[in-house]
Order: sequence, then structure tokens, then C-alpha cells
Amino acid sequence: VSSKFLRLASAVFVRMLSPCFEEVHELLQDDHVVIELEDNDPSLMELIMNILHYQADSGEHAVNAEKLARLATHCDKYDCTRASSTWAATWFTKPEERKPPRPQYDFQLLAAYLFNDRSHSSKIFKAATSELESSRSAQWPQENMLALLPESVSSRLSAIHFRMTLTTNIL
Repeated sequence: VSSKFLRLASAVFVRMLSPCFEEVHELLQDDHVVIELEDNDPSLMELIMNILHYQADSGEHAVNAEKLARLATHCDKYDCTRASSTWAATWFTKPEERKPPRPQYDFQLLAAYLFNDRSHSSKIFKAATSELESSRSAQWPQENMLALLPESVSSRLSAIHFRMTLTTNIL
């Protein structure tokens, strides 16, 4: 892994690779250093490193909605969502090819939100409003990873679903 690539991709890596970190002193003396990134999924970190080093191929990594959301949270944590957005945009199209079960809409929405992908956010939000159960959207803030979604998103989904249910019952 090249520290130069990492610093170009993320302000977080700039800080992590600054002289304040003990590992950087080792890096200056030796070309190889190990920096422990605890509380991270190793396979997702490997994928992020491949992306940041232009070594990733979107076709060789199977990414379902939950994995895409987890990838987005890792990219958000290390401030490299912008550097990863090209690959993310490719992966967003794959969940759309096969209609996901309802619970995956929340993961897709979270990934689109974290990758700041407005086009996919809008498509996913529209699909979710017509198919998600209001009880599912009410549970989002209770789930650890999905709590990253703004409360306004969950509230809007609940309100839209309520209006749709009310309209259906009246007719």
C-alpha cells in the first residue's frame, strides 16, 4: 500500500500518516510499516485499498446491498467516499438488476446517502416509499449501522407509507 496514494485520497489518511503517529516514524526509517485499523472488516479494507490504488475491478467483487452499505460506512469513516464513488456507482446498478427483498432498500439508501449519490438515492427512496413497511422504517434508527441515516429520511418514509395506506383504505 502506498502512503502517497492514501494521502491523496483522504484527509483522514493525511492525518494518520502525519509525523504525530508513531507508525510514521517507523515508515520514515523503513519502507514497510503496519498500521492496525481496528474495528474494520478486513475484506472491505482490502477492497478500499484496491480502489484507492486503482487496482479494483467492479466485476470481480460481488457486492450486495448490505455489503455496499458497510463499504460506504468504511469509506465514510476514512473520508474516501469521493475517491470510491466511481466504483460505488457501478455497484449501485447491480442491486437494481435483481429486485431486492424489502430489507435491502434501507442498506441501499444508506450507501447512496454516504456516497452522496443523489441519483441513486432518489431512485431507491421512490422504490422504498412504495414497498417498505412502515414498521421497518421505524426500526432503522435502532439498528447500529442504519442509524447513520438521517432521522428525516425514516420519518419521511413512515409518513409517505402512512398516507399511502390511508389512501388505499379510503378507496
